[in-house]
This record gives sequence, C-alpha cells and structure tokens, in this order.
Amino acid sequence: VSTGTLTSGWGIETSILAPGRIQIVLAGLTPMTGSGTVANLQVSVVGSVATQTALSFENAVLNVGAITPDLSDGLFAVNGFFTLGGTVTYFQDARPVPGTRLDLVGVGQQNDVTTGTGTFTFNNVLTGSYQLKPEKDDHVDGISALDATAVLRNVAGLQSLSAHQQMAADVNRIDGITALDASYILQKSVGNITGTFPGAGKYWDFSPIERTYPLISGDLTNQNFTAVLLGDVTGNWNADGSQNAPVGGGNNLQGDPVPFSLDLVDVTGEVDQIVTVPMEINVGSSLAYAVDMAFSYDSAMLEIQAVTIDAAGTNLFWDKNTSQSGEIRVSMAGSQPISTNGTLLNFQFKILRALDAPTQVVLEQASFDEGAVTATVSSGYVADTTPPQISVDTLTTNDTTPEISGTVDD
Repeated sequence: VSTGTLTSGWGIETSILAPGRIQIVLAGLTPMTGSGTVANLQVSVVGSVATQTALSFENAVLNVGAITPDLSDGLFAVNGFFTLGGTVTYFQDARPVPGTRLDLVGVGQQNDVTTGTGTFTFNNVLTGSYQLKPEKDDHVDGISALDATAVLRNVAGLQSLSAHQQMAADVNRIDGITALDASYILQKSVGNITGTFPGAGKYWDFSPIERTYPLISGDLTNQNFTAVLLGDVTGNWNADGSQNAPVGGGNNLQGDPVPFSLDLVDVTGEVDQIVTVPMEINVGSSLAYAVDMAFSYDSAMLEIQAVTIDAAGTNLFWDKNTSQSGEIRVSMAGSQPISTNGTLLNFQFKILRALDAPTQVVLEQASFDEGAVTATVSSGYVADTTPPQISVDTLTTNDTTPEISGTVDD
C-alpha cells in the first residue's frame, strides 16, 4: 500500500487484519484538498479468469469523525480475453444483411460491420459488463405500393401480420398500425419521402433492439439479430436492390390467368395547348392489389401539368411524383383487388414546341404486386396538329393572274 496524489508526504501504516481484510492509517501535516487518489493498493492476482470479488469499505474515519465520507464500494474481476459473434439476417427467409454496424460498449468500446454473409465477430473482449447494439442506414430498397396494401388490409381486419411485419408496418411509431402508415409508405414508394419516415428517426429496426451482458466471462456465439426495414411489410428486400417474392404474394387464381394490360392512348394537339393522355387498364383474369409505375417523356417537347385518377382507380389509394423532369412515378394500392376496366389515369401535358414527329410517353415499368403478377404495356404518342405557317415574301397581282411567292413550313 502506498500514498496517493492527495497524501504525498503523509505517513502511512498498513496491517492485514485477516485474509481479505486490511487496515490503512494515514496522517499528514498538510490537509487533503481537491480530488485525487488517497492510497494505492497493489495486489497479486491469484484467481482464475473471470472470477471476481467485491472491494468493500467496512468503515472510514476522517479527522476522528469530524468529516462524514461518502463511500462507494468497488469490484475486482480477473480479466480474460474472449470472442463474441453472431449474424444479422432479414426477417423474411433469413437473408444475410451486410453492412450492419454493431457497437459493443462496456470495458472500452469496439465496433464491427457485418460481412456479405451477415456475420460479425469481436475478438479480445475483456471480462466485464457490455451492451451490444446494431444500427444500419443504407440499402433502403424494396418499399412498394403492395406494402401499403398490406397495411390497409391489416387496418381493415382483412390480413394478419407477423410480429416482424408489424414492426415494418408501423413506420411512424405512433398509435400502432394505422392508415397514416399506409399513406407514408405510398409516398415513400414514389420518392416523395426521401429520408426516414416521419416520426421514425431511423430506416431499420432490429429484434432484439440490443443485447445486455452483466458479465462476459467466456466466448459467446450465436448472438444474432433479426433486421426489419421500416416500410417493407411484404419482406421482399434484398441487399443487391433486387426484389424477392413478397410474403403471400403471387396470383392465386387457378390455371393461366390473362395478364393485366396498360395502354397509353395516342393524342394530338397544338403548340402551347394542353393535351390529355389517358391510360387504359384491362385487368383480364388476373388478381392484384397494387401497382408501381414509372413513365418517361421528352421534357424538351412536353411539360407535365397534372396527373389525375379516373374511374377505374376510384377505390384505389395512390400517390405520384412529377418532381424530376422527364420522369413520372405513380403507385396505387387497395385493400381489395384491382377489378375495374377503363381509364385509370390521365396525364396532362403542355406541348412546348412544334413536333417534327410524334413524341412518345413511355410506360417504363408497371410492377403489379411487386412483380408477382404479369402485365403487358404499351406507350402512347403525342402528335402536333399545329396548322402550317405560310411566310409571304412578295405578292404581285394584275387583273388576270395573281402570283404569290414564299415558303411553307409543313
């Protein structure tokens, strides 16, 4: 036992009262002030790895009891170096979730990131108490209109959701699963929500949220987490951005159903006029609840004015995004299957300039139920009917034969 920073120059006496009990007496000519060490105890460690013992005060007397100290006991643990590892997998099909950061906080702090196979490993973990927590904010793909459909059907009592699906469905973390969650998911599917969902503050959730270890005293394996992407209720997420088959997805009709067809109608118009391009739907004998669509057009020729829903979409929940020049995204969802033929959407364009040839409005993508149901598509054309302009350079007339010379832009 030796004096500390606050008792430098003091006298010190030590006696071992019994095995495990020691008495220390210190006295000095100058008072202790400030904060620091009163005494240092040097010990020889004889216990086995991971064993521990309490370090407790029996009593402490300062200035013959004139000062009452605030005593805090301690703990001594025999250090070991251990390994802790596990996996992070997706809630659907246990797919690996790479790029998940894990923080191990306790006796110091370590972090690791899951590999392509979803595994993580911490080496040289000292004996002690720890918390292990996962976190991820990338690979945010796979959120579609069908996810909104699952929420709507759950709210209406038409579809049950697993515990992990419920975690994905409650995107705003307010009042459980509601129609507002479906609205946010639909907005996310067309890009109108670019960050985290309002109220969520994160992209991913995990089960468990964290793991707590009161004392790590040996190697630990299978410290696994299940990952859930908020908004992906159907569970079709994949690390490479592709879409897996949704939970319960697919056409459940017997035989070979006739696919959906989507057709953009050809129209004509004049420069500076607004033209409406309808899109017709024929459901055939297919069964689907949701569709995600992407359109393109020549922004040098056409300017989008509005996208409106028509009779065939009356019972559908929908959203659109026209913020990117030359691109349109539309997602539609319903608690019941899409069943009405006719005009589904109307696109209003302004013709910006004379068209030497018809310009095309292209239906780039139409994914029904996250691709589980097939569809045929056709694009539409906008043709210019602006009357030819005649520029007259000279006009010569006489009593019998008038003559005009000039150019015609046809």
